[in-house]
Amino acid sequence: MAFALGWRGYPGKAVRLGRRGCADCGCISARGWALTVYCRPFDWQRSSSARRHLARWREVRRRDSTMVAAERQSATGGAPTTTLHVVVNPMAGNGRAGRRWPEYAKHLRAAGYDFKAYLTTGAGEATDIARRLARHDVPILVCVGGDGTMNEVVNGLIDADRPVSEHTRLLVIPCGTGHDLSRSLGVRSVEDAIRALRDDCVATIDVGRISYLDTQTGQLTSRYFANVADAGLGGATALRINRTSKRFGGLVSYMSSAVRSVASFEPVTVDVTADGETVFDGRANMVVFANGAHFAGGMRVAPMASLCDGRLEVFVLEDVGRRALITDIMPRVYRGSHVGRPGVRHLSATRATVRCDEGMLIEMDGEQIGQTPIEVVVVPRALRVFGLPETLQLFGGCTDPSQ
Repeated sequence: MAFALGWRGYPGKAVRLGRRGCADCGCISARGWALTVYCRPFDWQRSSSARRHLARWREVRRRDSTMVAAERQSATGGAPTTTLHVVVNPMAGNGRAGRRWPEYAKHLRAAGYDFKAYLTTGAGEATDIARRLARHDVPILVCVGGDGTMNEVVNGLIDADRPVSEHTRLLVIPCGTGHDLSRSLGVRSVEDAIRALRDDCVATIDVGRISYLDTQTGQLTSRYFANVADAGLGGATALRINRTSKRFGGLVSYMSSAVRSVASFEPVTVDVTADGETVFDGRANMVVFANGAHFAGGMRVAPMASLCDGRLEVFVLEDVGRRALITDIMPRVYRGSHVGRPGVRHLSATRATVRCDEGMLIEMDGEQIGQTPIEVVVVPRALRVFGLPETLQLFGGCTDPSQ
């Protein structure tokens, strides 16, 4: 007994169809989708219904292919399209990236771009894919995911404080929990990303290199970060948030996890040095190293930060008490008005260290990776990224000199 799906009402389980249409022939209905099940042997040659559906499907496919070709030629002005290499983490943002990727793919095709997609299946795979593509000098690498996915891709593009390829440029399409680097670049949506591609606006930005104790291996190791790294309360919060659902978005997820972390976190006595000088020795909740302005889903931790000034903004959040931390400091960090408040120390540096008797958890671009002791060094102009021109102009001198 063969089952064939046709057009009208289907009283049982709902079935969602894509652009291929019904199971008979892929027929596409402009009126929407409705299904019928035929519980009888199905003969394509003798079924007049199947022949009609097949003829209609062929006509729709011909018309659609003509329309797509026209849209691509119009979008690109008749110029050849550039092949994009897209790294997609379908699990980013509690599965949001996987659900939205088909829609993003349609936007890219409609804008005239051909692409090859690489879907990751586990931690570290995005780094391997990015490294392999960079060694082949692909011109444009696109990252679809959150800050954690972006961080993996960045670590694939940089090796020994140098770009793996001088020709590969990175475009981040935000689709995770935080997407804080994208905020600093002005790319908030897939439409912004396509505009950045069309304008060919590229900046060469700094990254940070952090050396830390890997708690899994017990060895000192190092990684690169493009946005923010911190030790203390931020690391404890990242550990908590990555163990829970992120369905409510970056800021809400971070704030709820941060409040719960504050309730159990005890300040630690730390020694902080910047460019060889001790700048703080006492009890602190958190030490932040910011290359970008935002972290934790939109909090403006370093409103003065520039992605290409060759320096990191260092913040030390002293032991101010739980009540002041929750009611005063944390709300101000979201607005960027915490700078200069009692208990908040700020300075700029090219190299900094944090040491303490008790291990402080650290996070980097939203991922909890290890613990202190740590050393952070800025690596100037190590990464080429796409952004919107009006945003990159705010940094001053950040635009790619090759343009």
